[in-house]
Amino acid sequence: MERIDNCTSQDLDEMAKGYYAFLNPFKKKVKTRINSNGKREKIYEPYKKSLLGRINSERQNAVNLGNQNQIDFWDFLLAKDCKLLKAIICSRPRVLHFITNIIDKKFGKIFLSKYISYDEAELTPFGKIVSEVFDYSTQYRSKDICIDNCNELELQICPYCNILSIDIIKFTKDLNSEEKQLALHQLDHFYPQVRYPYLALSFFNLIPGCTPCNAQLKREKDFKISTHFNPFEKSFDDFFCFKVNTLLPDNKESIEITLKNARNYPENAIKDFKILERYNQNHKLQIFNFLKCFKYYTPEVSRSHMTQFPDLYSEKIKAEDSLLEALGVPLEKKLINKYSLGKIKRDISLELDLLLK
Repeated sequence: MERIDNCTSQDLDEMAKGYYAFLNPFKKKVKTRINSNGKREKIYEPYKKSLLGRINSERQNAVNLGNQNQIDFWDFLLAKDCKLLKAIICSRPRVLHFITNIIDKKFGKIFLSKYISYDEAELTPFGKIVSEVFDYSTQYRSKDICIDNCNELELQICPYCNILSIDIIKFTKDLNSEEKQLALHQLDHFYPQVRYPYLALSFFNLIPGCTPCNAQLKREKDFKISTHFNPFEKSFDDFFCFKVNTLLPDNKESIEITLKNARNYPENAIKDFKILERYNQNHKLQIFNFLKCFKYYTPEVSRSHMTQFPDLYSEKIKAEDSLLEALGVPLEKKLINKYSLGKIKRDISLELDLLLK
């Protein structure tokens, strides 16, 4: 619910460039040739299993079949020293949107995928070939760099729903085994693979998220940056604010959670991820207990604790901050993606004037 760039200390654009290099390793043995100016130049040959190697292989298949449309598509990606391919892998969501429009205009909207409905699409025969070339499962998801990159993003909670955790664990099978890492979350393709197979490996199209958001709710829905939030581009927090109908509820049933649309932004993400249904049907108890704490455990009580037990506090902090941290409230906006239900708790705290924006 907060833009990912705001939550990490890493330069994500530099990470994307390193990711492109990982997808396209070149052979150490360099060949040479005489160029048009009569000078000898080096040729760096990609491995056959690299992304470039797979594209070259499929281009040759298209040449053998005499399929000019397919040849043109691969040449379009490879032209000018792979300029478009690099943009596909490394560009931000807004540029990816621009690229999809260019490819649709040049090759037609049904060249790679057939639109069935907002919820469903189907790859064409050539779309399936492109999907195999940009196969995210074998080229990225199963690799250590995938987990390393997810760690660098410093996300702990799904940026779509702000409910479920994004877990990466380390383990060994036995005492003599090497330590391994395992990602217990999913990577959502903001632009679905079945609609845009050439974006399956795009760095800023891969959103770490929870299983309900990705596999159960979003699936193949036709997301756009104009209608939904790509967490690499916008913060849900900048446009919507959680509200509760009472700050002094008698019980959890008396609470009703809503969202205030502060800037008249499309509410597609709220509907598609069933945000209000999930919060109202499954998380009222947490919000009730959260509000109850302000009734019985005030900042004055917190200050008393700090006076009585100074050794428990490693640094001087505000009594309000001590209480809020204990209740799982992000004290700063950039911490929202690190706390489950962090946004709604922060919004309530702001309404109670316990935090500054």
